[in-house]
Amino acid sequence: MTTLEELKQMRPVDSHDLQRLVNEMHAEARVFQLQELRKDLGMTSR
Repeated sequence: MTTLEELKQMRPVDSHDLQRLVNEMHAEARVFQLQELRKDLGMTSR
C-alpha cells in the first residue's frame, strides 16, 4: 500500500484529494480485516 508521502511525490494533491485517498485506504483496510476475520472463524465458503 502506498504511503501518503509517496502519493504526494507522485503528484501534487490538495487536502480534499488527500482526505478522499485516506478514506479509501481505511475502507479497503476494513474490508481486508473483515475477510481475514472470516477466514479465522472458518466462515469462508472455500
